[in-house]
Amino acid sequence: MSEKPTQKEEVSTEVAGARETILPLLKGRALEVLRTAEAQYPQATTQIEDELARLIKEEKIKGPISGEALYTLFRRIGLRVRLKTKIVYIEDGKEKSLSEKLKGE
Repeated sequence: MSEKPTQKEEVSTEVAGARETILPLLKGRALEVLRTAEAQYPQATTQIEDELARLIKEEKIKGPISGEALYTLFRRIGLRVRLKTKIVYIEDGKEKSLSEKLKGE
């Protein structure tokens, strides 16, 4: 029997390779944006990861990729990544949500 990898194994290896290339450059909330986008748009995110990895290997992207930049990239290509957000404030050294503030007053 020949040990020829199947097409599915090759694709998963390529995805892992692309992600390994991208991860060291992700800064701030970029990893959160990437994981959320992957959960919401798995096929598109895989294609974006492949393209980013190619650009990094070609040294067209050299610096860190911030969460804001990655989020903007997804928005510009028409993918609205819905991130979990909340508004908080600090009172007396404690972090409180906006809903707690409104309920208390």
